[in-house]
Amino acid sequence: MNLSLNELTKMATQEVNFDETFFSNIEECIKYNSIGTLNWAIHTLTIIRERIDVEQKENKLFRWIADINENESLVRVLPTNVVYIRNIKLGSLTPFVAEHNSVYVYNEKTGRIEEVFE
Repeated sequence: MNLSLNELTKMATQEVNFDETFFSNIEECIKYNSIGTLNWAIHTLTIIRERIDVEQKENKLFRWIADINENESLVRVLPTNVVYIRNIKLGSLTPFVAEHNSVYVYNEKTGRIEEVFE
């Protein structure tokens, strides 16, 4: 499967997991030996490296609790321990609330998520 340069760049900015096909397509593009294509490959790989660097830095506001699925995970706000659902692809945070609008808080001592009634 040959993907265009634009498709590969879009994948580099949006994908969470990269498969062998992605990197083999980049390798195939590099074989053309044109300066423009080589610059594009360097740019695309730099995007991936920067995304990895950002994910590895410790976040001082949120802490990971558990993965819900491939795209979403539970995180807690460190000052309050209120639990949120983080969508990795969209980069959004949604409060984890019950039907009657009570919030969930992560209890560090027990390692459990508990409902807080207000």
